[in-house]
Amino acid sequence: ATRDADCLLLGAASDDPEGITALRSLRDAGVETPVVILAASADRQSLARAVDAGAQDLLLKGQFDDRLLMRSIDYAIDRRLVEAELARQALHDGLTGLPNRALFMDRLGRALTELEFPGETHAVVLLDIDRFRVINDSLGPDLGDRLLLMISERISATLTDADFAARVG
Repeated sequence: ATRDADCLLLGAASDDPEGITALRSLRDAGVETPVVILAASADRQSLARAVDAGAQDLLLKGQFDDRLLMRSIDYAIDRRLVEAELARQALHDGLTGLPNRALFMDRLGRALTELEFPGETHAVVLLDIDRFRVINDSLGPDLGDRLLLMISERISATLTDADFAARVG
């Protein structure tokens, strides 16, 4: 259920006034939902520890109103969305949206370690567009980008669930 939530409000317990133990348990369980901690008391070090543990914000019980709570929740959600988009951009080509070299190497490494049967046959196909620089130089980068998009769309359309394409160049 927590994976479908936009944000979690975590009330800190008396034996865990900053909510850090509970927050770390959530993160260890793989819950990536943004968390705002409602703490009984806190100082700057407590806030820093909560943020280091993965909280987006820490509010003191009895010292906030509805407006501040909503702003904190909105900020937590927006921050998580931005982080997710930055993570996606770090692993995908900006033009085609295909996985980039880093994600390709990660997926290839995983595929090689997950081979089910010794001697099983797999293939890695590398395509190169000859004289692509000539296309960009003579017809312009916009047309070169359109060509790359068309090629990536056609290749992606032929893939099965077990296949993937990447742009590594």
